[in-house]
Amino acid sequence: MILQKYEDELSNLIPEATDLIKPDFDYTQNIAIEIKIAEGIDEKNYCNDITLQIRFVGMFDKKFEIINRTLETDKLLNQHKFSNNDWIIRENIWYTSYIDEEKFNTVLMYKIRNYK
Repeated sequence: MILQKYEDELSNLIPEATDLIKPDFDYTQNIAIEIKIAEGIDEKNYCNDITLQIRFVGMFDKKFEIINRTLETDKLLNQHKFSNNDWIIRENIWYTSYIDEEKFNTVLMYKIRNYK
């Protein structure tokens, strides 16, 4: 399926990312990166817009390191073309951040434009 191809190519771009952060992840030493593909698909006449979210999670004291990593990843992903010529575009609101318990989270939000 084409969604698997997207995940494979994204894994090459962001090798440390996973599709699910493990419950025992060590946030004190690392930043977790989670990729969510196709939580929603918007069908249009000429394409399907497939949701793509990249979430970064770490301890609050690493807030600026997390923000920097998030923005570096955006430079890599925004306007990226996949091998099948589908491409990643930002959502209208493409970046958000929040605090969950003692962890700082940032989320990049995109659409994968899949042409018919």
